[in-house]
Amino acid sequence: METWGAGLVHDMKSNWTRMDLHDLAAVGPAKQKVSEIADRLRKEEGGGLISIYYHPCEWVHRGFWDGVNFQRGANPPREQWKPPQQRTAEETEGAFRRFADYIDHIRAIPGLWFVTASDLPALYRDPIRKEGVDDEDLLGPDNSPPPSRENAHLSWVAFRDATLDLRRFIAVHQRVPARVFVGVDAVPPADFLLALASAYDYQRKNAKFPIDEGITMGKHLELLPAQRVGKDTPDLFGGWVIHKAGFRAPKILGVARMQAWTLKPALRQ
Repeated sequence: METWGAGLVHDMKSNWTRMDLHDLAAVGPAKQKVSEIADRLRKEEGGGLISIYYHPCEWVHRGFWDGVNFQRGANPPREQWKPPQQRTAEETEGAFRRFADYIDHIRAIPGLWFVTASDLPALYRDPIRKEGVDDEDLLGPDNSPPPSRENAHLSWVAFRDATLDLRRFIAVHQRVPARVFVGVDAVPPADFLLALASAYDYQRKNAKFPIDEGITMGKHLELLPAQRVGKDTPDLFGGWVIHKAGFRAPKILGVARMQAWTLKPALRQ
């Protein structure tokens, strides 16, 4: 599923692939993988995006400028910057030949065509780009949620009053609350959203609300977009050479997870 967030289209199922330009045996497996992704998208989702990316340095250099000059937090002055080691002309030409073979294969896949980032706003329309944000659009929570109250039973009156309080909060603050209060107890907003959905489903099936039965809170719910935000682990940022050893950013990750509420589907036109 593709979503709009921070002005970018995000591929939530990671349909990305690439071929190692300098691996002599990479062409065949790379062709097979991109064909498999295209087949799955066609059969299961009616289409979608396949992301393939390269950096210009990959064709001619054995490394990246940031790895050579800014490794593990280094910050030398500009006059001390050094270029990466350059590949031989034969290596570069071989990379272009393999890449051309790879691209020719992709071009031959039925129903597939190439798009760039500048094409995406036309294919996946985002009203905010032209119409802006109105007063009804919400921000995400401003803090982490409290622990879940799994299987907690709420009387209908308590659930009703909490819902009315929640509606007033959203109207005033224009954001999803970090916690929803049911009496003096706080529950995560995602869990309460699931409870709201269950109340709606009950009313749709029975033409009445569960006034006598009340509402039972479900298990802890995490938004699908939030699940795609990295967890704060010691090795999370280790893959990018510019970070100092052991670099961590739990607050940034926490904010990203909270604002995952603001992601919205990117629907093809």
